[in-house]
Amino acid sequence: MKSLIYLTVLALVPPAFAQTADPLDKLDKAIDRTEAKKAAEETEKAAEKATEEARKAAGPEKVTLHTIKPGGSLTAVSEEAYGRTRYWRILKLYNKVDPSKLQVGQGIKAPDIPWLLASSGLEEKFPKAVANILGAKKILTEVEDKGTAPTEEDLDQVQKAAALIFEAQTLLVKKTPGVTGRPNATVQQLRTVYSNLLHVANKTKEGRTDPNSLAHTHLSNTIVYGVLWAQGGFK
Repeated sequence: MKSLIYLTVLALVPPAFAQTADPLDKLDKAIDRTEAKKAAEETEKAAEKATEEARKAAGPEKVTLHTIKPGGSLTAVSEEAYGRTRYWRILKLYNKVDPSKLQVGQGIKAPDIPWLLASSGLEEKFPKAVANILGAKKILTEVEDKGTAPTEEDLDQVQKAAALIFEAQTLLVKKTPGVTGRPNATVQQLRTVYSNLLHVANKTKEGRTDPNSLAHTHLSNTIVYGVLWAQGGFK
């Protein structure tokens, strides 16, 4: 009789209630959350270890020291450190600062860009892609620094820079040992760099913004996103 009553009551319990009330189900979910947290912590530790090893391999920290002046900004420091204002996001990343909360006299470290890419571990995994990015940046800067209207030879060089960037995109998405994620943000930035380099090379424009400046802006973003991807363990 007791068994019959128990079965009758059980039959009246809504399935959803019975499921959520199951102690074993709650335990399974708790275990899943614990395992997920443990896996995330292990991934973070592995990424930190890889970054530390990359920094050791890259050698001592290579930075120049700068001070925020009255009315100063990260763009001003970027101009001092890199010769262009558009690399300020690298300073934001490296110093972990809020550009709107800078104080006069505050010290800012400007990392050497090749050293930064090496110390993050990005160069170790993708040496050719990193070389291409740095090479394209060098070409564009050298053409601009002439201070004269670009010659046909200069424009050919910028076209070469665009080809380097295009190749870098394909290299970064190739299957690579130790890399499980795709650098979608980095590749998107490279596509924009490529587009603007072509505008420079072909002397065309879209919109009102100088394509030279846009190329530098997105090269800076490429470096920042690439470094973050590497520091995160290429996930």
